[in-house]
Amino acid sequence: MKYRVDISPDAKREFVSYLDGAEEFGVQTVTELLDSFDRCIEALEKMPYAGFEKLKYIPAKYKVMHMWKHYWMIFQIYEEEKAVKIEYIIDDRQNYGTFVH
Repeated sequence: MKYRVDISPDAKREFVSYLDGAEEFGVQTVTELLDSFDRCIEALEKMPYAGFEKLKYIPAKYKVMHMWKHYWMIFQIYEEEKAVKIEYIIDDRQNYGTFVH
């Protein structure tokens, strides 16, 4: 069964800002970041419980998937709806612990 993947407005805004930052490194970098994002979405649609890791400061209600270099998707699984909601996309080089609660 395929899960529906929803992306919160915060996660969309964060991802767009990371894309804007990647532009300074060229089209290749932006393309790699977009491809990595797409692969994560596909993985979450098929197997949302497989292969996630933990990050310091992330509450237990969230799951974490490494997206690209220092970027991580923070999400919750809603089994009754067969849905995954990506709540945040974070850069692990920043102090993300203050806003993920």
